Amino acid sequence: MGSPSKIKLASRAYDGVLPILRGQLGIPGFEFEIVETEDVPGMFSGMFRGQYDVSEMSLGELIYYTSRNKADFVAIPVFPSRVFRHGFIFIRKDSNINRPADLNGKKIGFLRWVQTASIWMHGMLIDEYGVSAKETEWYVASMHHWDEHDRGATIEPRDGSMIRLMQNRGRNTSERACRALFDGEVDALGVTESQLTTLLADDSVGKLFENSHEVEASYFRKTKILPIMHVMALQKRLVKNFPELPEKLFRLYAEAKRWAQHWRSPVSSRPGPIIILRTNSKSFRPIPGPTGWKLTGMCSTSFSSTATPRALRRGASLLKKFFIQAHSSWPSNIRSSSKGVSYGDGDRDGK
Repeated sequence: MGSPSKIKLASRAYDGVLPILRGQLGIPGFEFEIVETEDVPGMFSGMFRGQYDVSEMSLGELIYYTSRNKADFVAIPVFPSRVFRHGFIFIRKDSNINRPADLNGKKIGFLRWVQTASIWMHGMLIDEYGVSAKETEWYVASMHHWDEHDRGATIEPRDGSMIRLMQNRGRNTSERACRALFDGEVDALGVTESQLTTLLADDSVGKLFENSHEVEASYFRKTKILPIMHVMALQKRLVKNFPELPEKLFRLYAEAKRWAQHWRSPVSSRPGPIIILRTNSKSFRPIPGPTGWKLTGMCSTSFSSTATPRALRRGASLLKKFFIQAHSSWPSNIRSSSKGVSYGDGDRDGK
């Protein structure tokens, strides 16, 4: 019997993937080298450079590079991070902004343009709150999670949004974005989890939605969308060498999700369990696996189309195409069975 093939896998420690990260689940014939990290841009950049075989990837970056034939990786339909973004938009308290509609014509900033969180916030403000794409000034601290690989590339959103780069001298993307808000270069700023502590500690700024949890609940009742942030990706060379691997990885993550659902305490380690919705689903509920596709809520529209959540849904067929490219014979009736999944030394119930 030959030695197992090694796979270097990078991920954050979500409750839905812990059985994999802790070695309690695996794939026969493969050995995982786990890289557990909280450096999300570094993780994405590492996957882009080929340092990892399997990794979380920004859905926005994946679609951007795949649509331009610049990606050496493909996706599988596993979404470890899904987060509402209403609570991540901050405003200057002296800017006379009291409601989302007041942002129309203002200067709104984000960390990056090709970033899933920014795509969602940009589209949500336009689609749900009537902010004008053309009349509003849009600013970013950088374009990508790894700008050195796409220097000079231009993005011209079809909705008329004009993109400007922040001009302050912050040391990195995060500092440039926060400084832009503090210094008045922008009136509002959409961020991610990493900037919350800095912004919440400054009395000159506050959240656009003070009651963000209630707003998010209302948004979900209306749209039935829990926004996808990250997707799992694997290098194309792996697919070429092991055509069965995408399906086995999908089954592995589905089994890890079941373990997490069994373990889950009232307070999970992170928001955003791995959830896939059936095409004919009329309610938001986790299910074992897809018999159809309802990949609502994400495509490349922020940098190629109208950048609205309504338009984002049109990316479902595009995403399905990307996923199926990973495995041309992907079965249409995949079930999240434990077939092809091995159990390590840990007890199956995690006790």
